[in-house]
Amino acid sequence: MSPEEKKRTEEIIIGVAEKVFIRDGFSGTRMQTIADEAGLNKALLHYYYRSKQKLFYAVLKRLAPKLFAPVLGVLYEELPFFEKIEKFVHRYIDEISQKNPNLPLFVISEMEKNADDIIPILVRAIDSREISPIEIFRRDMEREIKAGNLREMDHKQLFVSILSMAIFPFVGRPLIMQLARFQNHEYDLFIQERKKFIVEFVINSIKIQKTGVE
Repeated sequence: MSPEEKKRTEEIIIGVAEKVFIRDGFSGTRMQTIADEAGLNKALLHYYYRSKQKLFYAVLKRLAPKLFAPVLGVLYEELPFFEKIEKFVHRYIDEISQKNPNLPLFVISEMEKNADDIIPILVRAIDSREISPIEIFRRDMEREIKAGNLREMDHKQLFVSILSMAIFPFVGRPLIMQLARFQNHEYDLFIQERKKFIVEFVINSIKIQKTGVE
């Protein structure tokens, strides 16, 4: 097998494994299922990845940057702080809803089961630059506070609050759909409307409203 064929086969395995792991979870996934869906024999699959755990970690290492990089990259852009919040929320919801709505629940559930191994992989994907995204967020906030545009508050609390409001509708979709009696198309519309709601809710709660009276 040529190097090009090996690389192509490995890409097929990782792509299929990503889909199966997200769909079935780590415990529910079988190597035979991945082999079958990839159109390979199980022996060849084990030649590339000797165990399900090794394959799972390879998938997670590829997934983590895909999950975080497009979104967290917004925080490094030269934008006014409130515009940055808006772009961050829109980018996150668009990335997840368009590419893989099941990804947040998959990551959270697997992280809960095996935090010691999974969290370092996620942290490397999130905090790979010289300056962390949360530190950039803190600096932006402090600049706005000093300019009199923003109420004083803990930057970590605000960052986690924004992220939580964006993530939960994907993680809690079955519960929300039952409680709100949504049909699938209604829920999809709700997710799109949520982008505007989160941005307006956050900015209105943290922004100092100036009356124009000196």
